[in-house]
Amino acid sequence: MSFDSSKLFQTYQSHRDIKQYLDTLLQQHSSKIEVFSRAESYEGREILTVRICHDVREQRRPNRWCILIDAGIHAREWITVSVALFIVRQLIEKDEISAKSFRSFEWIILPLLNPDGYEYSREHNKMWRKTRRPLGPRHRRSCVGVDCNRNFNVAWTIGSARFCSLLYRGERPFSERETKNVRDLFRKLRPACKFYLSLHSYAKAILYPRAYTRCGKDF
Repeated sequence: MSFDSSKLFQTYQSHRDIKQYLDTLLQQHSSKIEVFSRAESYEGREILTVRICHDVREQRRPNRWCILIDAGIHAREWITVSVALFIVRQLIEKDEISAKSFRSFEWIILPLLNPDGYEYSREHNKMWRKTRRPLGPRHRRSCVGVDCNRNFNVAWTIGSARFCSLLYRGERPFSERETKNVRDLFRKLRPACKFYLSLHSYAKAILYPRAYTRCGKDF
């Protein structure tokens, strides 16, 4: 069954509907889009990756830069998922990928990086932020999930070490399937990946690398 894309931005879509929409795009625009998953969340949902370029089926890739975008790393920031899907729609359905300015780029988009947290936020607690992995027998009842945005190996110690904190950083960097997926994908894409954008909805701001510190010498 195909997805009615006219309703895509009238409401926030479920993980299932997002997958159905991407499958529909794949059927209709197979020469420009590839949809795959190399990882699953703790609850078994596919962490979908979308690859877009004007000659996606070519076996030998020409030299071009790659743009990597992720969304939905924080479960409650639903609008970021819609923005990522809007980018996909513009590139494919509006055929922006054929524009001269975009032909030299390959777009890699993860429209929903934290599907378990996102679904829990939609169905149970709209302010939920983290993943949904239980944190061991001692904490299973009261403490669940890791803040994936604090689970990378850059400034990992800034995240909270408290299990129940909304900023809990995890037992170690890349302890979560979601962040491992980004790490492994980026390693495969480099050195061609020249731009990485993580979408959030906290403020009207662009945070550059090393923005976790106010010390000017780090910029």
